[in-house]
Amino acid sequence: MLSGLKYRELAARLIRDGEGKRLRVYDDENGNPVVAGYTMVGHPTIGYGRNLAGKGIDDEEADALLAADLVDVEEAARGFIGGPTWAALNDARRAVLMDMAMMGAAKLYGFVRLRAAIQRQDWRAAAAEIEDSAYFRQVKGRGVRNRDIMLSGRITVAGLPVEE
Repeated sequence: MLSGLKYRELAARLIRDGEGKRLRVYDDENGNPVVAGYTMVGHPTIGYGRNLAGKGIDDEEADALLAADLVDVEEAARGFIGGPTWAALNDARRAVLMDMAMMGAAKLYGFVRLRAAIQRQDWRAAAAEIEDSAYFRQVKGRGVRNRDIMLSGRITVAGLPVEE
């Protein structure tokens, strides 16, 4: 044992030193960032050399990433609709806006007529704005679900109604 360090701590230091830390996905063959339209040469990699194509992530890591993303999407959704309107929304409608924010804040902010409909509490118009979008056509069943929740203000989770 070297300086009281255990082999796993030593290995972590070697890996950190050898791989370096990359917080965005990159191509391990050439170090290029992986962005939309990029053609991979090697493997998509992140962090300290995690091969996403080979190993991926486990359930615990996926949950940790979602927990971090929820902070970001809530901030985006709250900013999109404004503080007073956000405070007036029920949890089901807040959840829809957060789900939609997963597509990216810039795309959510493009739903100008949706925002206006929600601010005037016109749920029929808000649902129609979700339905009349490229988002709705792209996400299919998810869009149908979000439209229906926006209209009704209700979510059913595992058969139990959640509403306010």
